[in-house]
Amino acid sequence: MNNQVKSVFARRFCVLQYIASESDQDRADSSTIIALVTSSHDGEVGIRVHPEWEKIVLPTDRNYLEALYRDFRIRIGSDPEGLFRQLSDLSVGPLVTHEAGSDLAANPAYLRLVEWFQEI
Repeated sequence: MNNQVKSVFARRFCVLQYIASESDQDRADSSTIIALVTSSHDGEVGIRVHPEWEKIVLPTDRNYLEALYRDFRIRIGSDPEGLFRQLSDLSVGPLVTHEAGSDLAANPAYLRLVEWFQEI
């Protein structure tokens, strides 16, 4: 299924942003949208990340985010709904929820991210 077709079926979404620690904000883009999570009507969860996320985050955060992404891939298979709920309400750490909503189609800017970001 191509990206455009998938985005039509996506019902809910959450947008995650990277926030560098306060002491390192001058060395990184301190609040960049880095991931988009979607949930379809049938409960299928997809996670797409910025194609250059490794260049955006600080070297000190790369291993942490790589470990998170590995965990996300595992949890998509075992508990997609729980994962989506958790990602929709992140407020601590370098990866936080920027926005969560119930209608991806009503957000053209985020639909463009579906096309640009890469599925993990």
